[in-house]
Amino acid sequence: MVLASEPSVHCRSTTASPPSGRDTAPLKASRLTNTDWPLGLDGDIPAACGQFRAPKPLLGPRHTRLDPMYGELGNKLVQHAKRMQSLSHLPPYQTEMVRSVAREVRELDKDVARILEPFEGTFNPSENHATACALLVDHLSMRRNKRCLLAYHRARAEKLEEFCWQGRDVLDEQMQQGGGGAQSGGSQANSLSPEEMEYFRQYSDMLAAYKGQWIDIDLTGSLEPPKDLFIDVRVLKDAGEIQTEYGAITLTKNSQFYVRLGDVERLIAQGYLQRLS
Repeated sequence: MVLASEPSVHCRSTTASPPSGRDTAPLKASRLTNTDWPLGLDGDIPAACGQFRAPKPLLGPRHTRLDPMYGELGNKLVQHAKRMQSLSHLPPYQTEMVRSVAREVRELDKDVARILEPFEGTFNPSENHATACALLVDHLSMRRNKRCLLAYHRARAEKLEEFCWQGRDVLDEQMQQGGGGAQSGGSQANSLSPEEMEYFRQYSDMLAAYKGQWIDIDLTGSLEPPKDLFIDVRVLKDAGEIQTEYGAITLTKNSQFYVRLGDVERLIAQGYLQRLS
């Protein structure tokens, strides 16, 4: 049953509707479903939510939407975090999108303050259902944006921690990508935010101090036992000369070697070598 003009909020009554012609008593409670609620959350709200009109999006010629709806940018951040889990590198930090989501939260907070200002601290939700519903929508929108921001930054932090355990120097890769981007006009120099660079540096120092307590144990090695003692590898980028049990090896780009896995396992994790099947 549609209780408000477009765009509207759909409510389903939990009580049976009386036949037409009789006085209709006010509904006691309603419940939004996942299909009706724009943020995908369930929650009990007053039946008078039909009096609440959701803010209409700004429309241009031919009904082209100009501004995104609340929660849309936060959803894009979550999609970025989801795609990032399957990548072997860390994509650029979405600075503008994060700022837009934070700005949206501040705007919603100002809207809540504006709604509550006339009540001067005496607002009673049971006496003003329409206002309570508007406050609920703003509150859930702010909470959803906050969770999207936390999920996005936590996913990037876990990726940085994974690189630390693999022995990859993300800061060095950042500088190399920045130099290449400056020559080719690319924009790879901003893949990490300043806070992420500091987080990676401190986490690397903490991991190095932790590993220093057990010098004879490689805590960053693979937990799976090797199936082959010797493997074929291809050099992806110059790594200089390394010392192995069977002598010195000079790793030059595009060369191939048949070496002991334990001697080159760390170089494979760092991306210098590629294991050939």
